Amino acid sequence: MGYEYAYEQWAKKQRRKNGDGTQNHKGGYGEVMHGEIDGHPVTVAFGWGAKEGHTLVADGHANPRTFKQHGNHNHYGPGDGPNNNVMDRFQYTGPGH
Repeated sequence: MGYEYAYEQWAKKQRRKNGDGTQNHKGGYGEVMHGEIDGHPVTVAFGWGAKEGHTLVADGHANPRTFKQHGNHNHYGPGDGPNNNVMDRFQYTGPGH
């Protein structure tokens, strides 16, 4: 499963679940998913609501219970401020890094 496909499926699920994906909540990260980017196994979670445009990603198929913990993923933001750009924690080394 490719990165773009995984995001599309997650976004579709969020819209069905919450109407617009935000429903009275500032935002957060959705379901942790395993997939591939150009054949490179990854774990990802996509932001919604106030976190729209943010992505958490790490090499391999990480444990979903610990993946979202601070040091267990790289954070890619929308690039619109000092805290919304790349936070490289050396957890993703694949294509596009």
